[in-house]
Amino acid sequence: MTELTNIKLATRLHKINLNLLLVFHTLYWKRSLTLTAEALCLSQPAVSHSLKKLRLLMDDPLFIKTLDGMQPTPLARQMDAAVAKGVFYFDR
Repeated sequence: MTELTNIKLATRLHKINLNLLLVFHTLYWKRSLTLTAEALCLSQPAVSHSLKKLRLLMDDPLFIKTLDGMQPTPLARQMDAAVAKGVFYFDR
């Protein structure tokens, strides 16, 4: 990722509720709305609603439903790397 791409992504992530990022990160690794809900002690509709909010905020589907589970889009891969490193906090 280029530095400019990192800054754009960090700016977008900075505006997102941390609870949504927790749902996102868990979904990224579980690849299932149901398993994510169970891991976070949430209902499946709550996880689905969180994903809908994230999709609107990021203007990207983030995950595509496949036979192998929810597969991340390229933006979701970048987001997870940034979230895991805490890149969404940066000096301006």
